[in-house]
Amino acid sequence: MSLQRAALGLAFGGAAAVLLALLAGLSRLGEALIDGTAQLFGRCRSSPSSRWPSCGSASARR
Repeated sequence: MSLQRAALGLAFGGAAAVLLALLAGLSRLGEALIDGTAQLFGRCRSSPSSRWPSCGSASARR
């Protein structure tokens, strides 16, 4: 049961990611709505010493 739920979650998450990536890549409206939000979440990383993501701090920047 647990493996089945994990596989379903992976399938739905992957499908949602592909759909959002296509929307962001193929239309200007999709890019305006999705790309900025995706980049914001890409900058938020959890530090090993904390469970909370650190957005905008020097440790989160590449």
